[in-house]
Parts: sequence; structure tokens; C-alpha cells
Amino acid sequence: MQPAAADNGETDELDAPIYAGLVRELGDVPADARHAVQVALKQADPAAYFGTSSAPR
Repeated sequence: MQPAAADNGETDELDAPIYAGLVRELGDVPADARHAVQVALKQADPAAYFGTSSAPR
């Protein structure tokens, strides 16, 4: 039985050697994209409610 995958979004090289090689060569593009989306959502959230009376409290 293999150990469970890590919950931190990282891929074990034994489970996906091709993906691990690409990450070494090119960087972790999905993780970078997730981070960029989180930053954009954090910045956009206050703007989404600008001037409306239905802003969450």
C-alpha cells in the first residue's frame, strides 16, 4: 500500500515522475497560477461590492 498524497498540493516524485521532472525544469506552474488567482480574488473582493447595499458584513 502506498502512502497517501500530501495535502499541500505537492506531487510525490514516485507517483508522478514526469510531472516532477517538469516542475524541476519549468517551475510549478499550477501552484503559481493558484497563487495568482488567490491574490487577484483578494484584491477584487472589496471592489465587487463597491457602491452596493448588498455587501456582506
